[in-house]
Amino acid sequence: MVGSKEAMEFDKEFFIPITHQDGFRVRVKTRGGDRHTYVIQVECQFAEEEGWLAVIRADDFHDLPHLDILYPSGEKQKVWLRDLGDDKMNMKEARIILIERWQQERSRYEQQLNK
Repeated sequence: MVGSKEAMEFDKEFFIPITHQDGFRVRVKTRGGDRHTYVIQVECQFAEEEGWLAVIRADDFHDLPHLDILYPSGEKQKVWLRDLGDDKMNMKEARIILIERWQQERSRYEQQLNK
């Protein structure tokens, strides 16, 4: 999850449900003097009594677009994405990647939870 300082910088946040146990949380900064920035993460619920867990996240922190593949242990793996030179295009590409991968990332995370 994005830290509180970073979360306060975003001026738009919304949740897009995919299923009753899966969805995309989107945070976007579109105003202010700094460059636009985004976080899109796939969140899943594995048991009704548990909360939502982020399993993979795309953002452009560190000035470059990348994925953070998240693990139940708290570890994460960073995978750098190509920089298209345009923040909006980078966000669009990240969104497409997550749409294509959310099911396999959910399965991966769930398997690791059950180990």
